[in-house]
Amino acid sequence: MAKVTVKPTKSSKFNIILIVVVIAFFVIYIGIDKIKNGSGNGSILSKKEHLRTVDDWKKIADYRAQEFYECTKDLDMDISKWYLYESCATDYNNSWVRFRDGLDGRANLNFEQIESLKNYWDKTREEIEKKVSDVMDENERQKRPNR
Repeated sequence: MAKVTVKPTKSSKFNIILIVVVIAFFVIYIGIDKIKNGSGNGSILSKKEHLRTVDDWKKIADYRAQEFYECTKDLDMDISKWYLYESCATDYNNSWVRFRDGLDGRANLNFEQIESLKNYWDKTREEIEKKVSDVMDENERQKRPNR
């Protein structure tokens, strides 16, 4: 008679733990994705251009202006840090190009709405550049009060 060896099977506890761990990773992944794209500007930015409303486009313009401000708010007129300002300004200008291209090529809006949104961006740009300039001047005065 032949001797039959039977390998012990994995316990059902191990299988249950494995399933729980896989589900936990899946839930964490979904949670991180929701946080990343959650409510607010993240979800508007991830929305397809042809689905965006005029208000969505305005929120994007405001969001990009706020990004520019946050990038430059701690700078002053120190020429050794001017490259930081240039980097922020370049990012803001690139945002304008993406905004304009999205409006011109993919937005589901009429001509007047598109032109209105471009004017809104320009107005927002002027306001944020003035605000950034004022903040940089103030930072300069605080850093070098005797100039």
